[in-house]
Amino acid sequence: MEFETSLSPFELFERVERHCAHAFILESLGAESEFSRFTYIGAEPYHVLAGEGNALLVNGVARKVKSPYRALKGFLPHVEGLPSHYHGGLVGYVAYDGTKYFEPAFAGEKHPIFPAFEFGLYLDGFLYDKQEKTIRYFTLADDRRDHFHELLAYPFQRGAFSASSAVPDMDKGEYQKAFRAIKEHIRAGNVFQTVFSIGFQYSIVGSPIAVYRQLRDVNPSPHMYCIKFGERYALGASPELLFRTAGRDIEHFGTLAGTVARGATPKEDEHLAARLKADEKEVAEHMMLVDLARNDVGKVSVFGSARAEKLMAVKRYSHVQHLSTEIRGTLKIGFDSFDVLASCAPAGTLTGAPKIEAMKLIAALEKSPRGPYGGSVGYISVNGDAMFAIAIRSLFVAGANAFTRSGSGIVYDSVCEGEYTEIMAKHTAMEEAIRIAAHKHVSSRPASGRTPPRQLNRAATRTMLELAAEGL
Repeated sequence: MEFETSLSPFELFERVERHCAHAFILESLGAESEFSRFTYIGAEPYHVLAGEGNALLVNGVARKVKSPYRALKGFLPHVEGLPSHYHGGLVGYVAYDGTKYFEPAFAGEKHPIFPAFEFGLYLDGFLYDKQEKTIRYFTLADDRRDHFHELLAYPFQRGAFSASSAVPDMDKGEYQKAFRAIKEHIRAGNVFQTVFSIGFQYSIVGSPIAVYRQLRDVNPSPHMYCIKFGERYALGASPELLFRTAGRDIEHFGTLAGTVARGATPKEDEHLAARLKADEKEVAEHMMLVDLARNDVGKVSVFGSARAEKLMAVKRYSHVQHLSTEIRGTLKIGFDSFDVLASCAPAGTLTGAPKIEAMKLIAALEKSPRGPYGGSVGYISVNGDAMFAIAIRSLFVAGANAFTRSGSGIVYDSVCEGEYTEIMAKHTAMEEAIRIAAHKHVSSRPASGRTPPRQLNRAATRTMLELAAEGL
């Protein structure tokens, strides 16, 4: 259904978001934006589902279940005959520590504020088609177009935004100490690589939407997202797709490893990229992660179908260039997108190899819990298709507190100064977006009182959903 508006997709999102406790936008920008021709927007989900220990929180009410992650599947309706993209479904994230639900040996500290996973079940929303330049509204439940038009008619004024300077959770000396410890484990043969990260804390005043607005300009990326869960936000510009499924086809892109800066000119870009592809250390690191990703995809693929394609292609982003390889496979009969996510997360590019041993080192040496960082953010649609990006180049907000993290992969011949410099380079885009947002004094705080949206008619929708809550 066509939705008449003169607003851009992002303008529509920021105006709807100010009135809604839960909302999201998923979009694809920049040079690699072919990942999706669509931008998706949703607000006020039918359910909010979160994992806390052995409980599944359903709209804030805890239910004891055998596996909170597996219980998610019972809340997702299945609709046949839809094209291969998002048509409503589960939108949210699985945090790094959410790995505990599908890897019993996981070692990692729970984040004190962000759940192990959090999803909204969205039954309506907006779809912007880049090719047709149209915004459409779709629904599996109530038609709320009139209500959204009412929200968009409210006066809109961006308020003030400010942020403190970044406070890293370790200084350079502490990083050097952790680096040496990891190198000792590598020399001992315990791990081949460990992806070690530094956290950066901020205090903010105003809406985080101000930062996302600037991030879209500073670091346009294939996987842009801003997801709001009450006072918690996850927003980012991830260059790295973990996986996507379309029918039984699996595509895994979680092999973005090997990094060099962008050049000042196209010629310098080419020179730096050639040097990257000739760097034995970077190539060895990349190929190790290609093998790890192929193994992850192979666990849920038809035997022999997992394969590497476009080996060591160079992907260029706003601040850095990476080596990238695609892994493809055919989903086994009886498996679905939930199984693919459980098999592939967390990405080897955010842990190292072997995964379990690397995660043990990360848990022992990093100074603060990762939370959603290094996890996965995206959707599982009602048609069974899914797309999840790796939660990097991202900011996570809880009220006035915000944090971001950046990391690099340490291998046998890594040099401490080089790895530390890489971490700081990856942090640059988010730092710049926060700085510009604060300088411009922009945000999306409401100019008038909040008006809650009309709720979905749950009674009328229940039969269609066939929710399996009683059988969890």
